[in-house]
Amino acid sequence: MSRKKPATVPDVSRMAAISVSAMAVLCQLSRSRFHSLVRAGVFPKPKQDRGRPHYPHDLIQKCLDIRRTGIGADGSVVLFNRRPEKKAARPATAPPSAEYPPNWSSR
Repeated sequence: MSRKKPATVPDVSRMAAISVSAMAVLCQLSRSRFHSLVRAGVFPKPKQDRGRPHYPHDLIQKCLDIRRTGIGADGSVVLFNRRPEKKAARPATAPPSAEYPPNWSSR
């Protein structure tokens, strides 16, 4: 089983355009969910003037506004689920007491 590395959030203030995958990361959505919302008209479609789809700076801001407000590009209301926060590490359990060793005979 492979473990995915956490995606890094790009700094959009210096970028002229970003990929669709980077836009999904910025909106805190999976790529498949982001693509389905683009098909539904909630998010604007990416530009494709040079072959590869990308979001220029103005569409980046529009997508971030949609994510922040919950009002899609088509005017519909969209509810976004919160991403589950990382659970705190479980506290270590105390080692078994030497006074009462485990009863292995009951198994």
